[in-house]
Amino acid sequence: MSDTTRALSALRPLAALLAVILAIGGCATNTVAPSPSLAIPATWNAAIDTPGKNENATAAWWRQAGSTELADLIEQALRNNRDLRAAAARVLQARALTGEVDSELQPQLNGVAAVRRGRDTLLDPRSTSVRAGLQASWEADLFGAKKLASQAAQLDSERAELARQGMETVIAAEVATSYLDAAILARRVRLGELYLDKLDQATRIAGKQFEAGHLSRPEVLSRERQHKAALIEQANLESSLLQRMIQLGVLLGVPAGDIKPRFQELDRLTLPAPDFALPGELLERRPDVQQHLKAVNAEAARLGISRREIYPRLVFAWDNSLERARIDGDSPTRGVALGYGVTLTLPILDGGRIRSHIQVSEARLTEAMAGYEKAMLEALADAETVLLRQKAAAATLALSKDALKLAAQSTEKTTRQFHAGQADRSRIVDAELAELKMREAHQQALGSHWATSVEVLRAFSGPIDVATPAETTPSL
Repeated sequence: MSDTTRALSALRPLAALLAVILAIGGCATNTVAPSPSLAIPATWNAAIDTPGKNENATAAWWRQAGSTELADLIEQALRNNRDLRAAAARVLQARALTGEVDSELQPQLNGVAAVRRGRDTLLDPRSTSVRAGLQASWEADLFGAKKLASQAAQLDSERAELARQGMETVIAAEVATSYLDAAILARRVRLGELYLDKLDQATRIAGKQFEAGHLSRPEVLSRERQHKAALIEQANLESSLLQRMIQLGVLLGVPAGDIKPRFQELDRLTLPAPDFALPGELLERRPDVQQHLKAVNAEAARLGISRREIYPRLVFAWDNSLERARIDGDSPTRGVALGYGVTLTLPILDGGRIRSHIQVSEARLTEAMAGYEKAMLEALADAETVLLRQKAAAATLALSKDALKLAAQSTEKTTRQFHAGQADRSRIVDAELAELKMREAHQQALGSHWATSVEVLRAFSGPIDVATPAETTPSL
């Protein structure tokens, strides 16, 4: 019998074995991720005014707000924020891991070299051998386990990218909120300085009226207490402003002392309306929700991998090397060694290991689905909450405008009465103090209106559609 005939005879059992394995593989089914059990509402709550579409809205909404300084600060944060840099690094890690997993689908080729001196047993003579060559192996992905592993790794990579995109949306909103809050605090600090000046004036007038016998001592003390309370409030405002600047510095990735905003163009600031979406559309748009969906699909793929551990594994191996061997006292022998083979492994008794792996994977899939459904609920609640808060803030701002107008009219009327001899100087000061307090309340209402408008933009924004250096590996 020739060598070719022997080889063909040896391959017949292997061919039969492969046919059986492929038949088993045809019975293997892919694991499909379950669908969420939540019913998505078709519209928003009846208490919320149905928002309309804004075709001109973009994810980079700050470029339409009318403040160059605000836009520059947000884009600086998107470049320098350390959380974003860490998120970008996690994306690179996930992509690299995807490549590592994909490599398992390809044949592996290694160069080998070895030198050996000695003997296997005391009965054998001493020998020296030198070997150098190539070794190759490939595991056939008959049941799709490796393909599922590649799919899970790719989903992990996409989830990391969605997490980075969601963080960009949050960072942009946090920078805007901190900046606008700091602007309002700066205005309130200036109003507080004017208020303290007026209180100084009121205290002096009260002292003169006391000396003239027109005021009692308790009334003078009341003015002094009012002045002390205003000093405490002013110190708190200045402290709050400093804290906001420190927080803004962290967001921008710079020390707070390097930030010197001038709060320009805020009088013409107009935060654009987002491109409002219905509940189902919003869930498909938001990166924080979609990253949980990727996690569900990844865990479903890993469950499929665990279930495929019960199937046999088939590995092909090939070895070709040049060898030189010499037994002590004999002449050296040289030659080429060529070998190939097939290894089939099938788990029979594993002490419940595979069953435990399947149970762990099923539990992780359940956990991922719970996280996905929670993210959906939180996103819907977030959107409805910020819409309600924006509505309340807009109403408060309108009322504060009316109240400020009335306070200004009262000051004007009291001034006319003073010039007509119908009121003394202290009444004008009281009216001016009341107007300053109303101006501060109006600024607080304006700050709340800005803050809720930013929250709505964050809640309804999808991934930011601008490339930033945060997507690349930071230089060290």
